[in-house]
Amino acid sequence: MRNVHLVGLGVALLCAHCGGSPGREGAEGEAEAEAEAEAEAEAEGDCESSGPGWEATQGTGAPLSRSSPTAVWTGTEMIVWGGVQAAGQPLASGGRYRPLDDTWLPTTTDPGPGARMDHTAVWTGDAMIIWGGSTTAGPLPSDGFRYDPDDDSWQSITAVNAPEGRRQHTALWTGTEMIVWGGRPQSGIPIATGARYRPGTNTWVEMETLGAPEPRYFHTAVWTGTEMIVWGGAGSAGAGIQTGASYDPAGNSWTSMTIDGAPAGRCRHTAVWTGTDLIVWGGYDCFTAGSFESGGRYSPDLDGWIATTTTDGPGPRQGHTAVFTGTEMLIWGGEEAGFGTPGYAYDVSSFAWSPMALEGAPTPRTRHSMVWTCAEMIVWGGSWASIGDTDTGGRYSP
Repeated sequence: MRNVHLVGLGVALLCAHCGGSPGREGAEGEAEAEAEAEAEAEAEGDCESSGPGWEATQGTGAPLSRSSPTAVWTGTEMIVWGGVQAAGQPLASGGRYRPLDDTWLPTTTDPGPGARMDHTAVWTGDAMIIWGGSTTAGPLPSDGFRYDPDDDSWQSITAVNAPEGRRQHTALWTGTEMIVWGGRPQSGIPIATGARYRPGTNTWVEMETLGAPEPRYFHTAVWTGTEMIVWGGAGSAGAGIQTGASYDPAGNSWTSMTIDGAPAGRCRHTAVWTGTDLIVWGGYDCFTAGSFESGGRYSPDLDGWIATTTTDGPGPRQGHTAVFTGTEMLIWGGEEAGFGTPGYAYDVSSFAWSPMALEGAPTPRTRHSMVWTCAEMIVWGGSWASIGDTDTGGRYSP
């Protein structure tokens, strides 16, 4: 086994099978122990990489070509769903990719969510929850659905006390709740409201608005383990926002972040959580087509920012994706990257950039999906002006 990085939720998922249950005896205990051993071996297999470098994902059985699909990592599979085709048609389909045997399985469409884009998806540990977004016509949906990959089934979640329908919002998983915040409702005017969904009781809890950051969309949000940090995005006037705030669900309260040393306001940037810092990078000013090649690291403990170096780093880009490996932030794809431009790795210890391998990399694209498995980065879908939408992807091991 090589290049194994156990990070965040991946640890919990991979260790769900670790150890046995005390007091088991006889054939039943042996059968349970054998099943657990097989499950553990399978999970550990998914934490192996074939790298270093790039390897193409299987094309047979892949979902339809699309851009802006959502993607979650389950511990054994990447589930992609929804998004939009080149003609602007939202999709109600998806697929499950298993890197262990390089295969795709479809996700059932009956009786799942209707076609939508600009929605969000989170993985709870046993299900994917889809919420919000936009459809072809009519009001923005305020409903959500739970997808269980074990039996390939969908189930609606309650709409009682659910937040107002919206798109271009954020959603994340805390370990017990899904937090939805911000975005643009039917009016198109950004909002600063949100709610917390609890699958255990199938209930929504309204979030405090006092002290919340100003309304925005195309922002980012990360989970620190105790708080959600919201930063950037586009405001009511369409300009990039330089502010942010942290939300504590235990106290249902907001705390503002300093803007001293913060990066310039922007949207369509990326954000990752390292375990101690928030790192934001790239994006554009929300008004012009010009993109940023800059970013910043924010420490909640110090309430302070430091700039990420631009030396030997990526060129300006927006619409890219980013993941954290446990030691590095990997940046890949996006507009203004140009054909043949590699992705980059930012080392959080040395504060230095280095280019990723280019040989075998997928064709350049933007509005794609990307997940980190604990050993590999998986890229799928997206679009590029000269090739349109794609159903191709690749796996990269550092």
